[in-house]
Amino acid sequence: MAVNNPKISFNVDEPQTIRLLFDTPKLITNDYGESYMYKVEQNGAEKVLFATPTLNASLNMYGKNAEVIITKVLIDDKYNWTVESDSPKETPSQVEKKLRQTFVPDDEASLKSPDWDDINYGKCFYGFMLKAFEMKMPLDNDTVEKVRDWTNSSWKREVTIGQNNSELPF
Repeated sequence: MAVNNPKISFNVDEPQTIRLLFDTPKLITNDYGESYMYKVEQNGAEKVLFATPTLNASLNMYGKNAEVIITKVLIDDKYNWTVESDSPKETPSQVEKKLRQTFVPDDEASLKSPDWDDINYGKCFYGFMLKAFEMKMPLDNDTVEKVRDWTNSSWKREVTIGQNNSELPF
């Protein structure tokens, strides 16, 4: 079982200094969306930091043992983050390597031969999501499921001009 470390919480305009204990965070998905769990040290104690995708993008530039100062700020009625550090930022190739370690399987075969069908399916899904947005459909789970149905429908058969494509929106 995992040890429950105290969670870091932020107040607006109150900087907090932490040290990153690992190179990559753990991706967490729940009812609130995606967040990134970092194991950090603050004032000699191990803690956990749940980062938004925006904060994660800034933290991802630093590696293990980097000491950073994080401040939650309010700009135009929206919360944002500032991250400052004297630790060296990683190069783009180091960041890419970290991302690959987080999201890509270790076996070399998967890196050498991508699944082009999956890639093309994703592009098709993305195109249908853009179409749903143009149609001013709400961006919710129902729309995602509808777009998934459109994608599956068009993926199972070739959609050509003149066919009965009544389930598609165009």
